[in-house]
Amino acid sequence: MFKKINVWLFSYLAIVLLFSVVYYCIWGARPDSFIINSELNLNPLSDIPLLSWQEMDTDATTSAPNLSEISAKLAGIKAVINELDLKVRSLDQQVDSGRAELAEVGRRNQTITMANGESYRQDITAEASRSVVDAERVLRAFSERGSSERDYGVAEANLRVKLAEMRVVQAEQMAEAYRYFISNIGQFGDPQLMAQMDQLHDKTQAQAREREQAWELLSQKRTELIDVAKTWRKQRLDAVSWLDFLFFSIGISTTTTYGDVVGNSRLVRSLIATQLLICVFVMAGFVSSVVSRSGRRDGDTSLNPDPDISGS
Repeated sequence: MFKKINVWLFSYLAIVLLFSVVYYCIWGARPDSFIINSELNLNPLSDIPLLSWQEMDTDATTSAPNLSEISAKLAGIKAVINELDLKVRSLDQQVDSGRAELAEVGRRNQTITMANGESYRQDITAEASRSVVDAERVLRAFSERGSSERDYGVAEANLRVKLAEMRVVQAEQMAEAYRYFISNIGQFGDPQLMAQMDQLHDKTQAQAREREQAWELLSQKRTELIDVAKTWRKQRLDAVSWLDFLFFSIGISTTTTYGDVVGNSRLVRSLIATQLLICVFVMAGFVSSVVSRSGRRDGDTSLNPDPDISGS
């Protein structure tokens, strides 16, 4: 009979140990699966010296940051990262919008610049162009009239030479006009559009620099977040040990609550419910074994009366 009781007892202990190991493994893999109640883990008397040093604002003694401080710092960095991320996104849109507007104004100014340049070229070469047109008209009329005189060919050749000279003058004036246009292209644009382009350029450049600064700060904060998260994870993992999960498993198996650990995920809660049900059946089997043993002992006593009583 004691053997059966021992079987139930060992089964109960095996369940407690098994689930404590499972909880501890889950804790190591995903610390967020449990809530650590730091308020239940205070040592007010032993912390008095530390509190007194803190009140004196001295660095004579230091201690590792507690979980609440790290969590608050982590939340603060996350808030800053979210704010910087929104700022970078907004600046990206502003820079893209400014560049698109700058390109549109630039196209309009380019159209006006080319038109003004062409007008300038025509004005510079107007006299030479009229001379070329007149020379071409004279040469055409002379050729159409024709002549059998001996000097007709010489006269036509002279007209052609004169026309060629005028075309050379026209080409030189056109080349000079293009050189001046290229060297002073800013003078041929629209003043208002060019002023608008300068403003858009300065504004876009300032936004781009601000965006780069925000991005650098965002990168620094992300690195800081990773470092704080690593510290937070280490502090969180160091806050409890396997013994805490053993106590937690004992508390679950006995339907009592004590300790600093609380389940915080569906998986853990499902395991808690499973352990509780298993332990209920194990305890029921244990109670049943004890009751059946007591019943048989009472039955044996009733069938075997006291010898002294029977002899009297």
